[in-house]
Amino acid sequence: MEDQHQPFNSSDVEFSPVHKKYRNAGLTSIVSMRETLFEDRISSKKKVRNLTDDRGAPASRYARSLWLNRMEGYMRENQMELDPQTGPDCVTLVRFLDTVVKHIRARGDEAPVPLRSSIRRGVSVLCSALIFEFPKFSLSKHDCSRVDALIDGLADDGQLRRGRHREQYQWIGVSLVEKMSRSWLQAALDNGCLSWDIVIHKALTLVLQSALLCRAGEIAKSKLYTVEFMRWRDMVMTLPLGADTLDDVQLTCLLRFEKGKKYDRASLSGHRGFGKLTGLFRWDTNTDRDVPLQTLRNPALNVICPIKLLLVQALRSGNIVSLDDALTQASLRRDRTIEWLYPQRPVIPQLVRDTAFIAWDRPAGTNQVNKSTKELGLAAGILASIVSHDLRRGGFRDLANVKRSADSVAGVATREVAKVGGHSAHSYSGGVTDKYVGEVENDAYTPRAEQMFVSRKTPLIGNAYKKRRLTTTEIDTYCQQNNIDPTFKPGRGKAGRQIHGQQKIGWMESEKAQGRTPSIPSPTTVSTSNPASVKSTTTTTLPSSSLMPISTKIINSSASTVSSIPIDPLLLLHDEGDVAIQDEGDVAIQDAAAERLDSLVYDNVAEPEAEEQAVGLQFFLENADDARKTSILTLPGREFVEALSKINIVRHNDLAQRFHALDALFPVHCPMGHSRDYPSLFRFQCEICDDYGTRSKIHLNVHRLVCKGKAVVAENKKEKLFPCDQEGCGFVYALAKQLQEHIDSVHQWKPRRCNVPGCTNERLFESRIHLIQHVQFSHRPIEPPMRCTYIGCTSTTLWGQMENYTAHLRLRHHLFYLAERKPYLPQNRLHQTVSTSSFQSTVCPIGGSPACGKLFKRPEDLTRHMTGAFHGMRVEGAKRITRGAEVDPEVESSVGGENSRSKKDVTSSFQSTACPIGGSPACGKVYKRPADLTRHLTRGIHDLGLEAAQRITRGEDTEPEV
Repeated sequence: MEDQHQPFNSSDVEFSPVHKKYRNAGLTSIVSMRETLFEDRISSKKKVRNLTDDRGAPASRYARSLWLNRMEGYMRENQMELDPQTGPDCVTLVRFLDTVVKHIRARGDEAPVPLRSSIRRGVSVLCSALIFEFPKFSLSKHDCSRVDALIDGLADDGQLRRGRHREQYQWIGVSLVEKMSRSWLQAALDNGCLSWDIVIHKALTLVLQSALLCRAGEIAKSKLYTVEFMRWRDMVMTLPLGADTLDDVQLTCLLRFEKGKKYDRASLSGHRGFGKLTGLFRWDTNTDRDVPLQTLRNPALNVICPIKLLLVQALRSGNIVSLDDALTQASLRRDRTIEWLYPQRPVIPQLVRDTAFIAWDRPAGTNQVNKSTKELGLAAGILASIVSHDLRRGGFRDLANVKRSADSVAGVATREVAKVGGHSAHSYSGGVTDKYVGEVENDAYTPRAEQMFVSRKTPLIGNAYKKRRLTTTEIDTYCQQNNIDPTFKPGRGKAGRQIHGQQKIGWMESEKAQGRTPSIPSPTTVSTSNPASVKSTTTTTLPSSSLMPISTKIINSSASTVSSIPIDPLLLLHDEGDVAIQDEGDVAIQDAAAERLDSLVYDNVAEPEAEEQAVGLQFFLENADDARKTSILTLPGREFVEALSKINIVRHNDLAQRFHALDALFPVHCPMGHSRDYPSLFRFQCEICDDYGTRSKIHLNVHRLVCKGKAVVAENKKEKLFPCDQEGCGFVYALAKQLQEHIDSVHQWKPRRCNVPGCTNERLFESRIHLIQHVQFSHRPIEPPMRCTYIGCTSTTLWGQMENYTAHLRLRHHLFYLAERKPYLPQNRLHQTVSTSSFQSTVCPIGGSPACGKLFKRPEDLTRHMTGAFHGMRVEGAKRITRGAEVDPEVESSVGGENSRSKKDVTSSFQSTACPIGGSPACGKVYKRPADLTRHLTRGIHDLGLEAAQRITRGEDTEPEV
């Protein structure tokens, strides 16, 4: 009984051990850690000591480091210490913010103070960085309210600016994109460009971003990233079953690096072979978004078809061999995709600065995309400041206003889909249903492009903006007014950008004052070319040595005759050597025209620099009537792609002046190879007569002053029977004399320096016309020499040359324009003309009547006679005598002396003879008249003086020196 009443202790009961159900889970990793225990302890301790704040995107990391460095610098400069556990308190934080706001540079040159929202984001970023650095850092609600009160107070005091950085958002829909792309390409067709690669590349950048509705950083490389950009392997072009034409091509664009889905690995920053990496380093490999696109079949929409522009760039960069080869290979593949030769290349490559080339293997940055958008906006005349993100904003507005068809919503997650699939409202709102549905099925870009929705928020459209080249004085003056060191190159660049910004604002305001309304072209109003006539037109280019005047036209490949472009007589001494010279006589023009000619030829009108020449080209289709100007931009799809992939006509001032060495210079200055034609130089065409062309814009402006139109040109045009037989030259002339002058001054010309006494120019002139231009521009004498007539000028120099005197007026007195200098320029008799009505018939005064005896009724005939082979006077001296000046004794003795012979005597005694210099094998030209032989000796390959040539012609010099 006693045992039954003993107390029971449950703790004394022994139970069998409990066996864990998953006791072996993780056993493999535990064994592995046991094997590397020593190494892991060292590496983990090192990781803790070296742990840095690498959370988020690179931009977020940079922002945290930026604000933390500012905070630490403020504490260090003020000799303040931070608690290693709690960090700065609220008082320190408020004092820091009040100080740092005064020293933060606002975003943009025109913004006076930073934005209030930027400081608020900075405080949030700083708190995130302090939480990582100090384990016990925190701000109470009371502290946060004091910080907010400080920021609002700074905004009230004007130290911060409320609102957003841009005063007004813009919406660039597809209608404006069409206007921008068409204006940009048409300007390239009309005005000449440095590189068609760059022109097409910028148009593609604009169109692709608009079609994909993406951000600039999703097709180009964002700041602080390395390998996150769109590549050609992300452009999947396919041919549907049963289709084999360009109009049937479909495109699926894979957006791998959308916002929030990017990554950056430090190990990839300096990796040279990152092009071979695929998706091994992505955080999530199944979150990419693809966008389907189709070819726009309407030829009027060629300029905004991303597929066509992508194929053009692929052909020019060598990513596909040919269009036929790409389509044929795709039709033979099971997946029916077009194979890219360089799939790892960026779709938006980087432009090489100040050149005509593109670095196809280097990705472009978002800044380049933004600049391209601005540049195309100015070419279209958009009277608003736009950025690349306005394309995404405008695309969303297009989608919201486009008229939807029955199948336009296919592939979009809706509440009905979530209900049928059993998803809750929470799953639907959280995006789970959207992930199940996947990407959209339909092409949303085609209805946008076809409907061309025009929003009420569309910016005004004005005339295209023309960038003006700044002078050195303008930049110097601006630097002095704004306390910028004019010798500091980055400072001068900043000053130039600010001046151009002010000019753009002034242009917008002046265009808006004209009361223009938005003008967006409709695709239905664009005239397309006749397919029958298009098939017979192909792009024809010539070798670099060719000077064919119609090299900038699309000509019929079967054409057997070549039409030449005559030069205006006023430009005999000013145009370039590849233009046919039709008349060598004097031309009397009105005083008003002469003044305008002076302003165009001698004023400081500069052609655009190399980096400013990347605008425009002119391309003509040859037809019979006035409507022959059919744009290449509205050709059918295949012809459009082939034409843009071949065109390679460049506008380059240096090449235009050195056309004798184009074969060596083209590879240095122009992209070549792949689908491109051989480069040819751009020629400006007169739209008034359609019969005159030149490589110089200044010469074209001069010609327009006296152009008489198509009817007069057609009436006066003679049949040209003398073609130049030099290889690659297509010039044809009406007279044999014109052909001979062309050969002497172009094909047989040896580069030489100016031989005018006192000339310091060491340039080798590539043609006779260039040398004459130099003499006319640099050696215009002032007779008699004069002092500067500017009021207050203390210079006592007697100016004998117009060039030196003009330079003095520009540099000393800052008279940069002809209208400003005109009151102080001399009334030089060399540039006055003699009226035919006031001229009386007279005989040649040189040598007396027995020595010559010719009677002239017009002043230009007398001048031409004295500058001919018999007298050989210079044009200036002949004009002076025509106006009544006395004949110099030297000229009189050289013609009327005892040993002189009349032209009649020389001609009668002259027998057909070959050029005696170098013997017949060296030259071999036979002449029947003494004037022709004299002219030959003074020009071309011999370049003898006039007196020596006349002695040889008369037979007085039997052993001429070579």
